Amino acid sequence: MDTQKLIYFIAAVKHLNFTKAANECHIAQTAMSRYISSLERELGFQLFYRDNRNVSLTAAGESFYQEAVLLTEGLERAAAQARLIANGYEGVLRIGFGPSAERELVVSSMEQFVQRYPKVELICLEYNYSLLVDHLAHGFLDVIFSLSCCPGTVEGTIYKEIKRSDIYVMMSKRHPLASKDKLDPQDLNGMDFVIHQESGGPKSPKNFIESCSLLGFRPNSTLVVNTYEAKKLTVQVSRKVALITAGQKKLLDSNFRVFPLTGSSLQAMFYITMLQYNTNPAAKAFYDLLPALPPRKKASISGT
Repeated sequence: MDTQKLIYFIAAVKHLNFTKAANECHIAQTAMSRYISSLERELGFQLFYRDNRNVSLTAAGESFYQEAVLLTEGLERAAAQARLIANGYEGVLRIGFGPSAERELVVSSMEQFVQRYPKVELICLEYNYSLLVDHLAHGFLDVIFSLSCCPGTVEGTIYKEIKRSDIYVMMSKRHPLASKDKLDPQDLNGMDFVIHQESGGPKSPKNFIESCSLLGFRPNSTLVVNTYEAKKLTVQVSRKVALITAGQKKLLDSNFRVFPLTGSSLQAMFYITMLQYNTNPAAKAFYDLLPALPPRKKASISGT
């Protein structure tokens, strides 16, 4: 199928007027009519109802239009990415991530991109979630890694889930529970927790307690700190505990004991987000490089 016919068809749907569509495509109105008729013959069904005054889509035409738009946009993206490779694209890509983002995810994604586009300079910046979203909205960042709190909060974004992480309990090796072989959710009933809540971010004591109830226990209290490092230090010198992701678990030293939450289906979900109409071709190339995960049925947690 000639993709040019699809472009003419999309223009005709946009205007529902063959003369205006022809003007937009810089062809004659008679040529536009011939292209649409040719496309209909090729497909074997009618795309438009038309008479001397009006043009409207058939039900089949409406369905075909949705797929035609996706197909032409996909071809444009494929051509743009191939052009990056062919031309040895040189540019800058600004990547943002939040305090809870798994470093391995960010690093491995950047490494994949560098292998494919070695001439693109990557700038990687960490912000709390309120600034992360604000900088994306104002174009200071091209793409961001975040928890499920951020996607959809900025108008005109596209996003997809790219990783899930199990939840663990972190405590000092001197904590009374540290000597246990395993930890059940009910062991955490009445415990004092440390949570990392940056200004304007997704996590609050109320939301945290709701997440804990999904895990099968209820905290006694929550102490809010402003950085992940402060969270670690507080846990290390107290009898308080904290929830962390698998990536954060790998960053701990021998001062801590970590337990998986047995019997829990709760996971942290990580997303990549960008503005849909970002004009930096490297941004869409980076976004498309990371595969989306299939939908999940288990419960999820927005932050730890």
